[in-house]
Formats: sequence, structure tokens, C-alpha cells
Amino acid sequence: MARPKKISNEDILTRVIPVFWKSGLAGTSLGQLEEATNVNRSSLYATFCSKEQLFVSALEYYVSSAPAQFLLQKQPHGWDNIEAFLLAAPFNNPAFNGCFLVNSSREVGELPDEALAIVRNSRDAVVAQIQLNIPAEEAGDNSGVMADIIWSTLAEACLEANDALDRVAWQQRVIHLLKFLKSSRSR
Repeated sequence: MARPKKISNEDILTRVIPVFWKSGLAGTSLGQLEEATNVNRSSLYATFCSKEQLFVSALEYYVSSAPAQFLLQKQPHGWDNIEAFLLAAPFNNPAFNGCFLVNSSREVGELPDEALAIVRNSRDAVVAQIQLNIPAEEAGDNSGVMADIIWSTLAEACLEANDALDRVAWQQRVIHLLKFLKSSRSR
């Protein structure tokens, strides 16, 4: 099974993400990766050096291309961006519901340091973007805590989406969470 001439590294990463997403780093075999990519292990190793490095590259690619995160960067910043992000994030991948980044965080003890750094840095970047969207006059000194609550709620929903997250129920949770957070300043 030689590497087809027309398959790019991006194509390989696109094909391995669903495998790693479902089974994690530890639960994914080289055979599964060969089957998903139609590329033999020696070609995969020649390009990515190891299964762990392939995982790191897949995680980097996912983080750089996950469309929901860009919803937090729209101008003007505000609650509408957070709501759009929360509603889209658990459902933004056509192959799987949930989030590859969140799924990967379940394997903290198994991840190579480079992958763990990507998970942590990406989480921190998203939380910072969420925090930028929380109006200061509504959050006071609590914008960091509010951003963490939003991230935690999203992470739980992304894990739930691996099994069955009802889109309508999730919309209701988002509406009530944001209503609660918006009103918390006046309490």
C-alpha cells in the first residue's frame, strides 16, 4: 500500500482526525491509520516520524481549522459571538459531533508533551477569546470566571455530543446559561 502520489499531508491529517477523535491516541493502531489514509506505515513514518507526531500534527491542523473558534473573533465583540460559538461548536464537524480538542484532553496522562501543550494552549486561547466577548460593564472582575464557566459547559456538551447531544436541548441550555451569566452582575 504505497502512498498515492496525489495525497497531501493535509489529506492525511483530514483522514486521521476521525480515527484519533473516536479512539484517542492510545486506542488507535497503526493499522487503523493505514486503512483510513490508504498509506502504508513506512510512508506515514517517513512523513510524520511516529504515531505520536502524526497525532500532534492532526491536533495542530484541527485547531488551526476548526471553524467555530472564528465566531469569537467577529467584531463587534459581545454576547452574540459567544452564543453563536456555543451553538456551533459541538456540531461544527461534518464527520463527528463534539470537539477533537476536548476529546484529546481525556487522555492527559497518555499525550506527548507537545500534544498536551496544544490542548492547554488552545483551551486558554478560546477562554481568552470568550473573555474578550464578555462586556466589562456586565462582568466586572468576574469575566475570567464567567469565561471558565462557559468553557466548562461547552466541554461537557462536546463530550456529551460523542454519544447524543440533542441540538434543541443544547440551544435551551445555552440560552439559560447566558441569561444567568448576564444577570449575575446585578446580584
